[in-house]
Amino acid sequence: MTVTHLVGSGAFVDALVAGLRALGHVVALGDVGSLADAKERVDLVVHVPAVPNEPTHLVDLTPEAWAAAGEAPLDEAVAVARAAHPMLARGDADATPGRLAWIVPTTTLGGAAGFVASGAACEGIRALAKGAAKQWGTDGVVTTVVAVAPEAFFAAGAGPHSEGSLSGPALGRTGEPEADLAPLLDLLVDPRAAFSTGGTLVADGGTWMAP
Repeated sequence: MTVTHLVGSGAFVDALVAGLRALGHVVALGDVGSLADAKERVDLVVHVPAVPNEPTHLVDLTPEAWAAAGEAPLDEAVAVARAAHPMLARGDADATPGRLAWIVPTTTLGGAAGFVASGAACEGIRALAKGAAKQWGTDGVVTTVVAVAPEAFFAAGAGPHSEGSLSGPALGRTGEPEADLAPLLDLLVDPRAAFSTGGTLVADGGTWMAP
């Protein structure tokens, strides 16, 4: 039995929860506060940061808008990491590791007009995952960033579309949270996936192929 705590909200997150539960995970859904208050040992913590669905021209970004889109998601990611560590740490690098994963749109890799602030936040999360992997590996904590197609990440009709590819996704679709992404998270909990720690895994059906 895999115990999973998921931090986030919205249709994408709800679909992930349904997919993980179908795979046998015991899933708690909440915010950073509920994660910090949890007492049980957890196998997987997943953070889906809240980033804006709609574009904002760079010159129109007010300090307040930048803080909301560029700073708040990264601040929350740091809070998630700090709260998750005590529940994921095994105290032994040879023990079955606990996995901390962030899910971000692939627009952080290729850039998207109007999404500079949220892209900067997601790049900060990727740096956070690397640093946490280095510092906490001997505690038995491993990290991953999963980059998914914006068509899957954002609400239907919102957000940018996949860019940077001369053709459509290699598998013919960009992926569904419940059917395609939840099983991937399930695989990452397997101890045999521990050596992927600190990396970014692109899971968009073969659209954007460069991490």
